[in-house]
Amino acid sequence: MVFILVVKSTSKCYDTVTEKYYREAELWQRDECTSCYCGNDRKPECTETTCPPVFCEVPLKIEQRCCPVCPDTIQQGCMYDGQKFLHGDLKLLQDQCTLCKCDNGDWHCARDSCLGSQIHEDRRLI
Repeated sequence: MVFILVVKSTSKCYDTVTEKYYREAELWQRDECTSCYCGNDRKPECTETTCPPVFCEVPLKIEQRCCPVCPDTIQQGCMYDGQKFLHGDLKLLQDQCTLCKCDNGDWHCARDSCLGSQIHEDRRLI
């Protein structure tokens, strides 16, 4: 009779800040500014984001973002038919001939000779 012993790897890291275990090679976000990695020594390896200096009197801290920003640098998104678009997003209207771009809260549209089939797929279009 032959017995085979199967040993599962239980290489895990314990993060004392999040109070959780993570698998070897797993990545996680400890907080908005700290990313961690479970190395093969079973110790979390964490790096903190270095924020660039801000040059304004009252910098804003935005939820879920690490670095503060000056109020005049926040670019506004746009709404269309109840859907939010980010600054710089493109939207092809239903006529398939009008392309609009969200520009700091305002839509700027141009009608062309039906761009629908020519728009690159990597842009957000509806």
